[in-house]
Amino acid sequence: MTPIATTAARWLAAAAILVGGLVHIYLYYQGYRSFPNANLGRSFVLNAVASAVVATLLVARSDRLIQLAGIAVAAGTLIAFTLTRVTDSGIFGFTEKGLDPSPEAVIALVAEIAAIVLLILTLVTDLLVKTDAPPRRTPLAISVAGLVVAAAATIGVGAAAAHKTTPSASTATAATTPSSATTPGTTSGTAPSSGPATTAESGTSATATTTPSAATMAGAGSSSGETSTATTAAVSPSSGTAASTAGAATPGDQAVTIKSFAFAPQALSITVGTKVTWTNQDSFAHNVTSADKSFVSDPKMGGGATYSYTFATPGSYTYICTIHAYMTGTVTVT
Repeated sequence: MTPIATTAARWLAAAAILVGGLVHIYLYYQGYRSFPNANLGRSFVLNAVASAVVATLLVARSDRLIQLAGIAVAAGTLIAFTLTRVTDSGIFGFTEKGLDPSPEAVIALVAEIAAIVLLILTLVTDLLVKTDAPPRRTPLAISVAGLVVAAAATIGVGAAAAHKTTPSASTATAATTPSSATTPGTTSGTAPSSGPATTAESGTSATATTTPSAATMAGAGSSSGETSTATTAAVSPSSGTAASTAGAATPGDQAVTIKSFAFAPQALSITVGTKVTWTNQDSFAHNVTSADKSFVSDPKMGGGATYSYTFATPGSYTYICTIHAYMTGTVTVT
């Protein structure tokens, strides 16, 4: 390889290592911050910082020690990736399956492998040339520019990921504040009716004259006295009212949210004939698999995907996400 080709390979390796670090900081803000414990998040941040530092040094100098450091960072990432998939304990108790999360896992894998190959090529070339010349230095301006790019990219990706996972104030308010016009027990724009058709025995209030919001349905409950956890927007991605949207939750149905690598509520008590709907609100694939295989969702429920099952037999049902085995839940049917 010519000196120019060697420098180009070194810079490409630096870019690949930086990409690997950016993937880790992105995943940190997307849910890997503290699951199954905070040590996993710390390791992701450490990987991102080490990748940014090594990438900057690779742009600035051609020292063999720095090249070896780049290989070590990339190889360490690949080893950690392998351990989380071939061992039961994984890394800090964290395990994954296959190439999940997708496409982040594939991007990181390709980047780390490319960095190792390119850096080995530069090392071999330097050894074959056998020159006693001092390490080649990149002009200071380019070195500083590399540092700024690495820092800006890391901060930018982290900020974008953090913003994506934080709901806006207006969204949170809309999801939790019921409309005064649809308060349980009243009709829209009218005084409460004293007729028996609009009492609690009917299960909901003024269904014929008004369409309650998702938050109002959650507070209205069912005729049996159970609380109906309505997540209309999650169950059906299309906009519309709870009364007119196909597959929307009805009194008696229950909802379980999959978010931040956990089922919420983790323990659910229902009666026979109740339908439970799981909604994945994470950006990564999960699934719902019962211990006795009586109900099994799609192996990879992507973000926004739902799975419903109606329990017809009393008993206690334990289920997990087989991709992340530490995610567990229980449904007790009476």
